[in-house]
Amino acid sequence: MTLIEVLAGLVLLSTLLASIVIASGRFAARIRGATNELASVEILEDQLAFWYASAGRLPSAAEGRIDGAPEYRWRIIRSNVPVAPNIPARRVRVELFVPGGGAPGMSIELLEPIEDRDRAAHAGGRG
Repeated sequence: MTLIEVLAGLVLLSTLLASIVIASGRFAARIRGATNELASVEILEDQLAFWYASAGRLPSAAEGRIDGAPEYRWRIIRSNVPVAPNIPARRVRVELFVPGGGAPGMSIELLEPIEDRDRAAHAGGRG
């Protein structure tokens, strides 16, 4: 075996090793991202279950912190437009902000019945 063959083999092996290290780093980052997303889904799901189990509906507050995970924040955005003329419901978006993120990391849209007092305000505003 000549010196050139040995050097060529080392170049091939180092290229292969570098490719494996880069691929494993990307794979680990994807796993971390997926794990964080699953945790966010579970936190939002648990919070929704708590709200509906305790009060039977979403809170009237617009935002707050998650009790079991204070680093997470939630925000509720209610639409003032009914879904359809004959359906007394409106869209509600529940957003979950993850630690260190400015934009919502997770969100879900639900339908919420319009209360009688809200329904009267909607009907009165149409003229």
